[in-house]
Amino acid sequence: MSGNICATAPISNDECSGALALTVNPTTTCTAVTSGTIAGATASSQSAAACGGTEDDDVWFSFTATSTTHNISLLNIAGSTADLYHSVWSGTCPTLSLVPGTCSDPNTSTVNGLTLGQTYFIRIYSWTSTGGQTSTFNVCVGTPPPPPPPPANNDCSGAISLTVNPDLNCTSTTLEP
Repeated sequence: MSGNICATAPISNDECSGALALTVNPTTTCTAVTSGTIAGATASSQSAAACGGTEDDDVWFSFTATSTTHNISLLNIAGSTADLYHSVWSGTCPTLSLVPGTCSDPNTSTVNGLTLGQTYFIRIYSWTSTGGQTSTFNVCVGTPPPPPPPPANNDCSGAISLTVNPDLNCTSTTLEP
């Protein structure tokens, strides 16, 4: 009896130690994306109950925070399932800690409270426990604009003096700067 045997190379980012480095986009526009797949991925040693879904086919990516807030987007998903899950981790492989509030079933998320210059890891996997998933995707890390500064009169020390009108006609008004 003879048969065909097919061997495939293991996925390089199947464990966090092989995480693929991502380029952080300076805006929310995803001009720089990195392609990935869960085809052939296996479970990692990090907590399998950290988030929802089934972390049995996870792959890893890394990025260095350039802001305290970043957006993560999984784009152009194709293959056996479009229901992917992702989470963000900090630390050094293999001893990582889940960044609180970063478990995401939607394919986009916003991560807050990051430390500038620190490396973070993104774990991506399928929701389903059915083996043999072949999904491919692009991953993007974007940077939202910083919030506008508060107005000068946001605190008591910056209060604007107002003129009191002698009657109800409001002939004297003050414009906010």
